[in-house]
Formats: sequence, C-alpha cells, structure tokens
Amino acid sequence: MAVITNNAASAAQLAVRIDVLDRVKGTGLVSHGAVKVEAEHGVVRSNVSFWVGDREIFRSEVFLHQQTVSEWMENIQALVDGDFGPRQEINFGFESPELILVARRSQPVLEGGLPFYELTVVLDAGSFDAGGGIIGEGPAMFFTPKAEVLLQFSSDLLAEVNQALAA
Repeated sequence: MAVITNNAASAAQLAVRIDVLDRVKGTGLVSHGAVKVEAEHGVVRSNVSFWVGDREIFRSEVFLHQQTVSEWMENIQALVDGDFGPRQEINFGFESPELILVARRSQPVLEGGLPFYELTVVLDAGSFDAGGGIIGEGPAMFFTPKAEVLLQFSSDLLAEVNQALAA
C-alpha cells in the first residue's frame, strides 16, 4: 500500500491510501466507468481512499498504468534532485486519467532555505460517475510533504504496481 499523510495528530490527520488490487486481465480494451484502457499494457486495478483521522471519507476504484507510475517515480526523483528545470511541477500521466497527481517544488524566499514540496491528489469524478466522463476535477487532498516522504510514497506505489503485474 502507498500511503501519504500530513503527520498530524489523531483527528487532524489527513491521508491518501492507494491499494493495488490486481492486474487487469484480458486483451484489448477494458473499461471501468468512463475509462477504457488497453489491458495488455501493464494495467492494475487500485482502490484510492481519502482519510480524515481514522475515518475513510471517500474511496474509488481506478485503473493505473505501470508506465504512468514508473514515469511519475522518475519525475519525482528529478524534482527532488532539482533536475526538473524551471517548471518545478509534474503531473501524473494521462494514461491513468482517473487519478490526478500534481507535485510542485518551491524555492524558499529566504536565501539558503531548503525547497519545499506540495502534492495534490484528486480522484476524477468520472471514476465514480461514468455519466459525466473524465472531467479533470473531483474530491482532492493537499499535502506539503518532505522530499523523503514524497519519494517514499512514489516508490511504494511503483513497487505495489510492479508486484501486482508480476503475480
């Protein structure tokens, strides 16, 4: 499971959990809600859930592409290493349109300060209401993780996807 939290105490703790369930089997196009993907291109079914304290407040099943997750991990590493250029923002690939991830690196105002990071996690409304299609908006959580936490979350997600595909 890939988990990211705000590390707050008890009721103020926010978390996103991504549980990779299994590989999408079959060939050709498979659909889930408003999304159609090529099953043979390394696709897994996953549950993405939002938590406040010890209460799950939202959950939706989504398809994730291994390619998208792998590129995300490479881009997160480059962002943390400062090798991502002037844009300093990365987006989760469009091959997995139900899950929207946006990571940003900001430079501190004070000279000599460490950069800080932002992560926004959004579940597209089309993942739970196919009638509306994939629209680029939906329930979201916002985090300001340390670099090592952002890297660990991304690494855990990639490991989970790769493990499901190898099974």
